[in-house]
Amino acid sequence: MSICKTDIKGKPYFKVSRAWNKQEIQRFIPIGKNEAKALKEATKEDNSLASRQYAYNELIKLTGEKYFHADGSIVGLNRRFEEKKGRNPVEIFYIRLHNGGDVKYTSVSIDHHGFDLAFKTAVEKIADILDLSLKIKKMMFDAKCHYDPDAPDVLIEETSESLFETLLKEANKFKKQK
Repeated sequence: MSICKTDIKGKPYFKVSRAWNKQEIQRFIPIGKNEAKALKEATKEDNSLASRQYAYNELIKLTGEKYFHADGSIVGLNRRFEEKKGRNPVEIFYIRLHNGGDVKYTSVSIDHHGFDLAFKTAVEKIADILDLSLKIKKMMFDAKCHYDPDAPDVLIEETSESLFETLLKEANKFKKQK
């Protein structure tokens, strides 16, 4: 519940606030003579905002929008070289994910597994950590060309367009179902 009691110019109010889509929605309910009635109204408003917030978050999960950058690459997955003292430099897929307040770090060696198996393993790890659907996992596999240096530039453009066309179509389907 996101209800707090506040004073504005000496008058008591209940402030109800929720945030989604990088915006914070605030509602102020005047308390007046009957605080219990005002609290009930504030709770009703909070429930309404909470359901809108939940619906937005579910839409984002279904479309997979929050798992991809604008260029079509996967959020939290980077290909890089790692050099540690006393060891040979290795090329890895570095994974850094936020999951419910926790930050998870892991990596998969491209030198040890080869590019294809390392990419597959990295996507599987991401899907396990974030508990992703098969559809979003497939979309992540389709983003492979963003990490392959041998992939032609034309393929990257076509894939990123088709990825976002897919996201847009899924979002429109979800809106129509409501």
